[in-house]
Amino acid sequence: MRRPSFQFYPGDWRKDVELRSCSIAARGLWIDLMCVMHDCEPYGHLVLNGKPMTIAQIAGQIGISPAQAKRLLDELIANGVARVTDGGVIYSKRMVEDERVRNARAEGGKAGSGHGSKGGGHGVKGGRPKGGKGGGKGGFETPLAPDEETPLGGEQKPPPSSSSSSSSSKEETRTATAAMEGRALENPPSSPATPAAEVCRAMRAEGLAGGNPSHPELLALLAAGATVAEFVDAARDAVQRGKGFAYALGTVKGRRQDAARLAQGVHRGPMPAMSDAARTIAALTGANRMQAEPAGEVIDVDATRVG
Repeated sequence: MRRPSFQFYPGDWRKDVELRSCSIAARGLWIDLMCVMHDCEPYGHLVLNGKPMTIAQIAGQIGISPAQAKRLLDELIANGVARVTDGGVIYSKRMVEDERVRNARAEGGKAGSGHGSKGGGHGVKGGRPKGGKGGGKGGFETPLAPDEETPLGGEQKPPPSSSSSSSSSKEETRTATAAMEGRALENPPSSPATPAAEVCRAMRAEGLAGGNPSHPELLALLAAGATVAEFVDAARDAVQRGKGFAYALGTVKGRRQDAARLAQGVHRGPMPAMSDAARTIAALTGANRMQAEPAGEVIDVDATRVG
């Protein structure tokens, strides 16, 4: 399941020497790219469909020109903020390290599930909480002997933990609540995805981020009969040009307006039949006969004075 949030420490952000060496524009790009990397796989890497993102794709995700994206990325890389793998993938060292620690804690929690129902559950969420005031050592150890049973038995839930694990429990509650709210907003279980959401998803697959399913112009174009293929083609063009979502919508709108103007200048339906009177007039006047072209002959005429 995709997580709705990631760890961010404002104090670390403001004290990071490498980050402080970058311009405010580069720092703004980096926090935006961190949000993009949060949704990428592997976590913390700028990849799309298993391949390194190109400068044009990165620019399309953020909504800036490729030239701006390249200049700011070069600044981030030169100052050691952004890292690059041997395969050319840009990644965040901090995000990759946080993910490694999280996975290690989760595996440790699974290993401790034999010590009670609480151990495994918390391990999957990122590690077991520390022990309370009952003399436990905390971490992955348990104060009970291997053959000792809890007073509550194996099927009953233990009472709420002490204050030592309150911060961890609050964080887990906030994460779970945000996840449920995100799923409800993204795709309510009682209704299928809307056509606008399908369009935004298809455009994102082409590397264009920032889609808004409730955008008035998008809804108007769909009501006018615009298809997903039209939006996908416009998204490709926008990514190549380093433009954003609004540019792609303008492309679809402009193409449909051009097609409408062209259709207005063309007669619709079968051509009307010529009436008998019109045929008679055309026969008498020769309007329907081809005019003979000049033969190209020269006629000499002697000048004659009259009077």
